[in-house]
Amino acid sequence: MNVEVFTRKASGLVRSVKGRDVFIYNVATINIGIGVGTALLYGPALYQGASLNLATWLVVLGSLFQVLVYYYFSVTMPRSGGEYIYLTRTFVPAVGFALSLQLAVWHQFYGAWLSSTFANMGLSTFFHILGKNIGSSGLLGAAVWVGTPVGIFLIGASLILFAAYLHHLGLEKFFKVQMWAFAISMIGLVALIAVLMSHTRADFVTAFNSYAAGQIAGPSPYDTVISVARAGGWGNPGFNWPATLKFTVWPFFMLAFGIMCGSFAGEIRNVQKTQLLGLPGAVIFTGLIMVVLNSLTTKVMGYDFLGAIGWNSLNAPQASTAVTPWIHLLVSVLTKNTLLLVVITVGFLMWSYFWVGGNMLYGTRAVLAWSMDRVLPEKLSFVDPKRHTPTYSIIVCASVQLILLALYCFTPWLKSLVGIFAMCLTFAALSVAGIVFPYVRKDMFERSPVNHRIGKVPVLSIVSALNLIFMLFIIYMFLIDGFASGGPKATLIAVTPAGVGLIYFFIQRAVKARRGVNVDLAFKQIPVE
Repeated sequence: MNVEVFTRKASGLVRSVKGRDVFIYNVATINIGIGVGTALLYGPALYQGASLNLATWLVVLGSLFQVLVYYYFSVTMPRSGGEYIYLTRTFVPAVGFALSLQLAVWHQFYGAWLSSTFANMGLSTFFHILGKNIGSSGLLGAAVWVGTPVGIFLIGASLILFAAYLHHLGLEKFFKVQMWAFAISMIGLVALIAVLMSHTRADFVTAFNSYAAGQIAGPSPYDTVISVARAGGWGNPGFNWPATLKFTVWPFFMLAFGIMCGSFAGEIRNVQKTQLLGLPGAVIFTGLIMVVLNSLTTKVMGYDFLGAIGWNSLNAPQASTAVTPWIHLLVSVLTKNTLLLVVITVGFLMWSYFWVGGNMLYGTRAVLAWSMDRVLPEKLSFVDPKRHTPTYSIIVCASVQLILLALYCFTPWLKSLVGIFAMCLTFAALSVAGIVFPYVRKDMFERSPVNHRIGKVPVLSIVSALNLIFMLFIIYMFLIDGFASGGPKATLIAVTPAGVGLIYFFIQRAVKARRGVNVDLAFKQIPVE
């Protein structure tokens, strides 16, 4: 029986993605709003003495090695499927599939997680700010409800279904909505920066005392926040190197997503030029903005206050705000201008949107690539001939996000950083692949337009070795951080998808072999375009 190597003679995808779309996609999936929000909430509070900016710059440097590895691979093998294509074409296909599955599952989790922040970080804060500003008890009540597990799930599920519908319409529609959402989110950031630049520490103390009067005890709620935190065990020892290094997992939590455009490299126009802008360009751009926001917020509000209110939100809620003290909530106390407040809060609401559809896009291309190689059922490689969208892959990824959202809302099993360890393992394996690729797939590397060398050593091998060191550092920092990792049980959960994937691959290969299909033939060549 003569069986085609791939399930399709052509992928069915088209090169329609522009450089602007890739740059915006990467900046959006790195996610400045969520990155700065989590850094300022948890950094001074739990990593006392950590320099947020120094940690961010260290991660930007390390992330540049990471995105360069992806740049070289995505230009050498410009096909959709991301790490799966690179890993399976370099060494053991079973390991490549297992690690790709692991990464895809956790990307869907983070899509689900960000759909939850749309409710508890976005809408909850939005209703609270407007309710306080116009004196509406209804909006204040809504702010509380959307932060409940049921509220989070219903709102998050609606966002997931909306993202799936956009993907069904095609990438052109998806990127058009992304562009407008990005414009709104950036306008919100500019407005937030303008408010911070036009106020002093004294202004903030006065404004916060007025805002928190009657909520937080004492004549100066600002001072009460700090004194309660100090009494509860929080402290600021001054600059601390170990705390700074340990904190790096949080900026990496965002910058780790700066590589996701590799998942649809087969749909990018002029991939060599576009990926250079979209990968290192996006990392540098977002790093700069994060540092500016960290600096301005710390200057206006004070490191001690930020640390104390973040600590209290976890340990002493009576000395914190009624809803989580995200940066846009704290900045909102500095102005009574309703229009300005709407611009800032809606801007942050948009940052809560990007991972849902962005991570779903990553997952759909991975599922399509697995199916085309006959690792998954052939039906999942179907691509709508009119819209050029992988219909059944979209259904699979949306369903996985809904399940993971339910687990996040209604069980204690999943924490926000639980998947970073698993993702770093895939990144580390890809670094090993990058080191050996020019030697084990010499023919493919030599034909690449980016077969650069320094002396006799391929640049891909050099940046991959540097990225491997960076990944091992992040993995170590993650494992010694009980808050970020969630402990040994969460770490075991994190690697479960890879174990399942490994078992599935061997079973599927055996089943296909009995039917006369050799799935290993696909891994000897680049997938069809």
